Amino acid sequence: MTAGPELLPSDIAAAIAWGFCRFVIPEFVPEERWPALAEQARACEALDLFKAWPIDRE
Repeated sequence: MTAGPELLPSDIAAAIAWGFCRFVIPEFVPEERWPALAEQARACEALDLFKAWPIDRE
């Protein structure tokens, strides 16, 4: 995430966009190409708020 301990709107937006792309077109967004973004998304997705609203929820 960002340099500070607080979650910023840009952190949330990046994690959501990354998760959506990985869900819809995973072959075009390999984690090894953008490791920092992948790590940031994993950190956000580990939060309870993200767990409550998974990408594959119907």
